[in-house]
Formats: sequence, structure tokens, C-alpha cells
Amino acid sequence: MEFIAEIACIGRGEEINYFKYARETSKENGNIKWIFKIKPSDLDETDWFEFSITKINETMGKVTTMLHNYLEVYVAKGIPEKMIEEASQVLNLRIISSSNNPKFKSFGNESRSSGADKVWKRLVEQGKATYDSTTDTYEFLS
Repeated sequence: MEFIAEIACIGRGEEINYFKYARETSKENGNIKWIFKIKPSDLDETDWFEFSITKINETMGKVTTMLHNYLEVYVAKGIPEKMIEEASQVLNLRIISSSNNPKFKSFGNESRSSGADKVWKRLVEQGKATYDSTTDTYEFLS
């Protein structure tokens, strides 16, 4: 796996953090799923931050994984916010959050954690996302 794409993330305290990522494509429940594995730019880490987008239709993808594995190198570094933006660009898709409203879930095991809520609320505060209370989903404004 090659970690070649570089991103600059703005973390807590406005600190800029540099990472590289690799992308894999798989299928989950018949849907295409893109798995982004993110590591520090020096690649001096054995584990990675995992971020996944699952394709909903030809124009939309849903964030289905944001996992920092409780490693300090990934916590509060601004990775999820940057990867939502990056995924929107490289996949050329509208990106939405998972929903906690059973009527609007695309997948049986779908849920959005409180940590993911914090990420999306920061994007709303920055004018980079909107929230739809009916569907209980956020949408990134690309």
C-alpha cells in the first residue's frame, strides 16, 4: 500500500499537521466503499487513522468510518474535517453523514457517534456543511 497523497490538516489550536493517505476500494453489502488510511507524513507509525466513504448513488457518498484508534498522533488533528473535503474532491461526490434516524439510514448497522457529531458541527460553524433535522444528516458543501 502506497501512502502518496498528502494533506494538511488544521487541528486543535490552529496547528497545521501533515499526513499522507492511501486509498483502497472494496464492497460492503453490495455498495462500493472507499477506505482511506491516513498516516503522519514521515510514515513513522504502525497503525493508521481509518476514514471510509460508502457510495449511496452516482452523486452521493456517506461517511461510514472515522476511526483514530485512540492514538495521540491522530486525536484532535483535524483529520476528519479534511478527509470529508478531500473525499468530496477525489471521488467527485456529495458527502453526507450517517444518520441516527431509522427512517433515513442507508445501512442496517449505520449510526453517527457523538464524536462524529462534533466534527460535523464544526464544519457547520465554519460554513462548510449544513444539517437537515428531518433526515438527521449533515451535508458537506463542496
